Amino acid sequence: MKVWYRKLKLALCAVAVLTILPAQSSAQVFWSADAGAGIAMPMGSLSNGAGSGPSFRGGLSYFLSSRLALRGEAGASLMSVKGQTDMMLHLYNYTGGLEYHLTDPTGSTTLAFDATAGVGTFRSDVFTVMDRPTAGSRKTSRFYRSYPAAGLGLTAGFNFARDADTGVPVVTLFLRGGMTMVMAKEEDSADFMALNDQSGFGMAMQLPFTVGLRLNVP
Repeated sequence: MKVWYRKLKLALCAVAVLTILPAQSSAQVFWSADAGAGIAMPMGSLSNGAGSGPSFRGGLSYFLSSRLALRGEAGASLMSVKGQTDMMLHLYNYTGGLEYHLTDPTGSTTLAFDATAGVGTFRSDVFTVMDRPTAGSRKTSRFYRSYPAAGLGLTAGFNFARDADTGVPVVTLFLRGGMTMVMAKEEDSADFMALNDQSGFGMAMQLPFTVGLRLNVP
């Protein structure tokens, strides 16, 4: 997992350097901030212990060229816990990376791809699990850990309310779909997953879908 994570960071840095150098002189530079809300669906082993729940995401982009931007994101997902009516599992993500627009971001519509890496933090409510550490006993525990994380996203949007001086669209209405991957440790989540008679998970995957607004500053 650690080798894969290091390779992703090196690839992001390499793409940034190779793309920025020839394009910086002709760049139309502007800032962009966005926020959205939607739903996140756990995948793989994580889905054995957690269900879908609301998702929130915010980001900040700084354009280095007409289509490439540095990207920082923060996200939160509130997943239900299977078999528990009063318990939630939270996942917080703090990542940074690159955003590349497949179409002209100043046109009437926009389509962008982003790749980021950073930290993902799981936080659960306090819970009691039976038969741990021995049969017939009970253990009070809490799943609260941070791990390396990475994210991929694809955003489609409609631009409107253009700036009178530059023609840059000031507001974008967007729909974003993506994948979040957190390189967890099985032993850390073992107690939490025991609530549903499952073993702990390694890589945790989640599919967040959000709708929101993006504000562009020329």
